[in-house]
Amino acid sequence: MGEKVKILFLASNPKDSRHLRLEEEAKLIDEAIQRSGAQDSFSFHNKGAVTALDLRRAMLDIKPNIVHFSGHGSDQDELFFEDADGYTKAISSDDLGQFFSLFKDHLQCVFLNACYSLKQAEGIIKHVPIVIGMHKAIPNDSAKLFSQNFYESYCKDCTIEESFNIAKNALALENRDDALIPKMHINKEEIIVRDHTSETDPPNDSLVTEEQLNFVMKRLKGDMKIYAGFALLILGFSLAVALYLYYDNESDYEGFSFIGCLLISLISGIPIREFLRKRNGQAFIQLLKKERKKIAATIQQLSHQDIERFNVKFENYIYDKFAK
Repeated sequence: MGEKVKILFLASNPKDSRHLRLEEEAKLIDEAIQRSGAQDSFSFHNKGAVTALDLRRAMLDIKPNIVHFSGHGSDQDELFFEDADGYTKAISSDDLGQFFSLFKDHLQCVFLNACYSLKQAEGIIKHVPIVIGMHKAIPNDSAKLFSQNFYESYCKDCTIEESFNIAKNALALENRDDALIPKMHINKEEIIVRDHTSETDPPNDSLVTEEQLNFVMKRLKGDMKIYAGFALLILGFSLAVALYLYYDNESDYEGFSFIGCLLISLISGIPIREFLRKRNGQAFIQLLKKERKKIAATIQQLSHQDIERFNVKFENYIYDKFAK
C-alpha cells in the first residue's frame, strides 16, 4: 500500500471577524473521506484557530499533500489568520507563497476556501503546483457544498482537476450562480507526479466548460418562460376586466376601465422587456459556445491570457447582466 495522501485543514475565524461555522466544513470533509471507503489511503488533520506558528508546526509535523484553508480573505491580497490572543493577523499572498515553497517536495495543492482569495491564489501558484481560490465573496453554504463534493470526488480516485470541475458542477446543479466563483490555477513547472495526479491532462479545465454555458442557457430559457407567463397573465387580466366593464350596462366605470387597463398594459411591459433581455442573452451565449468550440480545438497553442480573456468575457456577462 502506498503512502497516504495527507490533507491538512486549517480553520481561522478571528474574534474580530464575522462568525463562520468552520467546524461544519471540517466535518463534511471528514465524512466524505469515510464514505469513500478509502480511509486507508487518506489522512485528515484538522487544526482550528490557526496562528502563523500553528501553520509552521503543522507543515513540519504532518508534511501534508493538500493544505485546505477555511476562513476569511480580503481584496487586499491577504488571508486572515489569528494572533496569540485570537484576533486577526493578516498574512500576504507573497509571504504565504514563499512559505509554501519551502514544502514543495510534498505539497501538491493549496485550497483557499475563503472570500476574495483569488489574488492570494495567484501569488501562491508561483511556488505550488495547484491552487484553488475564490474570486469574490462566496456564501457559507456554497463554500461547504463545494468542499464536500471536491473531496468526495478526490477520494474516489478523481484527479484534483476533475474533482474541482465536479464540485463546480454540483453548485451549478443546485441552480447557484456561485458555481462561477471558484477558480483553479495550475503551475505546470511545479507539478508533482504522484499516483493520484496526472501530468498529461490538457489545460481545458481552465477554460469555461460547455456544461457552464449550457447551464446558463437553461437558466435563460427558464426565465423567459416565467416572464412570458407574467406578461400573458397581466394582459389577460386587463382584457378580462375591460370586457366585463364594457358589457356591464349598470357599470359607471367605463372611464376607469380604460385608464386602468392602459396602466396594466404598461405594467406588462416590464416582463416583456425582461423576456427580450433574456432572449438577447441566449443569442450571446450561443456566440460564446461557437467561440469556445474554436478555442478548445486549438487550446494547446493558446496562451493562458487568451483563455482568461474568454473566461472574463463570459463572467462579465453573468455578473453584469444575467445575475442582476
